Amino acid sequence: MGSPLYAGGYVSYFDITPDLKFILGSDSQIPNLIHCLGAGQALKYAPIFGELMSELILEGKTKDFDLTEFSIQRFANRPLQKFWQAAAQPGKGNAL
Repeated sequence: MGSPLYAGGYVSYFDITPDLKFILGSDSQIPNLIHCLGAGQALKYAPIFGELMSELILEGKTKDFDLTEFSIQRFANRPLQKFWQAAAQPGKGNAL
């Protein structure tokens, strides 16, 4: 393979959101649709996701966690191109 050289950005073998966060919680436009989408290697989070989603489905909210940060609404009315441009800027990381 030779010597790897890091040039920045994200190289991966899995799908990931532009801001590198999960998409969790109820959909604001489609009733009874609950999102539980991973970002990258989400399998290791499966136990807590299962607990959070069961609380959300059975009780309408989670007990100990605020899922607002992970809502799919963060992508509403904003072209994904803007997210990718911000993530691609050196030193900006996921400051969206």
